[in-house]
Amino acid sequence: LVREDPSLREGDILILTDGAFGVPPAEFLERLAEARDDPGVKLVAVVIGGHPGQAGFADKVVLVSDLYKDRELLAEAIGALL
Repeated sequence: LVREDPSLREGDILILTDGAFGVPPAEFLERLAEARDDPGVKLVAVVIGGHPGQAGFADKVVLVSDLYKDRELLAEAIGALL
C-alpha cells in the first residue's frame, strides 16, 4: 500500500504489542527495508505490559512501563502526538 498510495509516503507505522512474538519472517523484513528506502516509512513499536522481544526491527521501541517511570519521557511521547 505504501508504494501504491502517494498519501501514505513518508508515513509512520505503529505496532502495539505485548512483545510475545517470534522473529519476523525474512519477507516482512525485506518489504520493510524497501518501504524505508523508497518513501521513507518509519516503524514504531509500542510494547504494552511486556518486553521488547523481537521488536528490534522497529526504528524505535517504546516500553509503556518506562513511560510510567519517567515523567519527562512520557511528556515527550505525548507531545509527539499533539
